[in-house]
Amino acid sequence: MNLYNAIVIDDEELACDEMERKLGNTKLFDLLGCFNTIDDAQYFLRSHRLFVDFIFCDIELGDTDGLAAAASLKKQCSFFVCCTGHPHYALDAHKQLVDGFLVKPVDETLLLALIDKLQAKNLKISKPPLRTILLDNINAINALGQSVGKKKRILLQVAIHDIRYLKMNGNYLYAYGAKSNNVFTPIGRINISIKDFMAKFGHMENLIRINPSEIVNMNHMYMYSDGVITIEKQAFFVNGHGKNI
Repeated sequence: MNLYNAIVIDDEELACDEMERKLGNTKLFDLLGCFNTIDDAQYFLRSHRLFVDFIFCDIELGDTDGLAAAASLKKQCSFFVCCTGHPHYALDAHKQLVDGFLVKPVDETLLLALIDKLQAKNLKISKPPLRTILLDNINAINALGQSVGKKKRILLQVAIHDIRYLKMNGNYLYAYGAKSNNVFTPIGRINISIKDFMAKFGHMENLIRINPSEIVNMNHMYMYSDGVITIEKQAFFVNGHGKNI
């Protein structure tokens, strides 16, 4: 289960790839994007109206100072972590009140230790009430093919209320919205197991897992009778499989 989302800012592609691999190895992070400039990262966060858990930012970014940008970027994340190949920046980083400092190449043991330290000190900033979820944009995936690119995912912020149900297909959980031409409209997908999704988001908006592969949004339930939930004239069978009626 991915407990945190994160972005990486580094002007070196190899460093981005390495950090992506290290974060992936922890099994804790959902990496939303790797960016080569502060401006690109800020545009991504603003355009998606995101408040992320972690920003891992290099200090020397060409003509830009990652520490100088820390003040503004910290407003868009719970934790701002500096990553640099130059340990002498440590004091300057702590003067900027960053939440963590990692020396490249990042050691995975130290990365996990930093996460544990932040958790133990209960430093996490309270987030705004969560009523939306980030999904991979299905329309973009269909237009560009299955390989959208690992560096910058094409995301869609969806209100939980607009989701009628979610269904597991392969490694992805697909979200469906209101019907169009008598068919539920696919909205987006997320690479997560149904069990982990419920652990992370199940507290929101009456999302109920009704069988091994489906979750329904009870806010849109029309009727419940004899183990059958009806949403917009489609029946979902508890502990069974959905079919049209």
